[in-house]
Amino acid sequence: MSTITTRKLLGIAGSLRSDSYNRAILRTLAEKSWEGVEIEIFDISSIPLYNSDQDGGHPPDPVQKLKSSIAACAGLLVVSPEYNYGIPGVLKNALDWASRPAYKSPLVGKPVGIITSSMATTGGARAQTAIRDCFYGCLAEVVPYVEVAIPTVHDKVQCGRLTDEKSLALASGLVKALALASRGAAHNDGMRVFLAGASGVIGQRLIPRLVQAGHVVGGLTRSPSKTELVSHLGAEPILCDVFDREALIQAVREFEPDVVLDELTDLPDDAARISELAGLNARIRTEGTQNLIEAARRSGSPKILAQSVAWQLPDGPDARAVAELERSVLAESGVVLRYGQFYGPGTYNEQQPPKEPRVQIDRAAERTVEALGEPTGVVVIVD
Repeated sequence: MSTITTRKLLGIAGSLRSDSYNRAILRTLAEKSWEGVEIEIFDISSIPLYNSDQDGGHPPDPVQKLKSSIAACAGLLVVSPEYNYGIPGVLKNALDWASRPAYKSPLVGKPVGIITSSMATTGGARAQTAIRDCFYGCLAEVVPYVEVAIPTVHDKVQCGRLTDEKSLALASGLVKALALASRGAAHNDGMRVFLAGASGVIGQRLIPRLVQAGHVVGGLTRSPSKTELVSHLGAEPILCDVFDREALIQAVREFEPDVVLDELTDLPDDAARISELAGLNARIRTEGTQNLIEAARRSGSPKILAQSVAWQLPDGPDARAVAELERSVLAESGVVLRYGQFYGPGTYNEQQPPKEPRVQIDRAAERTVEALGEPTGVVVIVD
């Protein structure tokens, strides 16, 4: 029987106001039920102004308590507003104390997740950057996850709780990524994962989860404008068109993957045009997948996992393409990932779940990471 170890995350709000929106966000997350994770909130209101005369072996009691709490926690979760394009003074002051002694403080190597919010439409994005830079200066390990910046927060917090589902899903995803990061040395068996479709809706969620699980990710994209995004999420961007077979073979060879993860799709932004443009998606499922398989063969035959669908498609190009994809992947002793219809932020179904079979996009990403160790066959990923 396996035992789930509970990891304690320390939550700090960058605002002292009793009805602070950021305190409300942190409280919502702390009260949520997590598997193997507990969030303890630390109040920084009693931390005195930093004074180097008091910075030594016996700092003020509130400071010592802060340092001890950071040292004892598995990860640090900061939820903060933006003040004058930057970090609130109370938060910066607390971090200045916590960062001592320099290069030997409890922040060194500590996994950190950052959430910002604002009544403005920017969501505190400038504070997000400033806080991140501050933690880099403290040698903390900021979790490589999509930035969680919550705009118009006054419309999303009701009765002291974060009620906006999209914002809560993003924040929850960060907590899960932070929990994974806190496992530290437990993830010493990482693989090199060549992720095709890295800038797609599931690819963007897979990269940080794969990285936090200890894997090195090469993120394939054919769009030069997406390489910065792929890098920001934590992957090595690989710019290549999957239809350029020789270039793809070279790219896979150079990356030397243990796993090739095929999440390729070619879908329109407007869901109403899916049927009209079905040929594009069919081509990437057939020709694109075949090129990936050939590249894998010439690169030591790494394990292949490929995206498929868990529902019956109407007869047509896409249905035939899915059948061919599954046959080809299984013939290589690979794993077919049959996903339900995605729903959640960034999908066609942001506002409400579609009919079954379906799967929430973040859960789909989590299950995909878990499936890396599956034997050859079909894995169904649905709610």
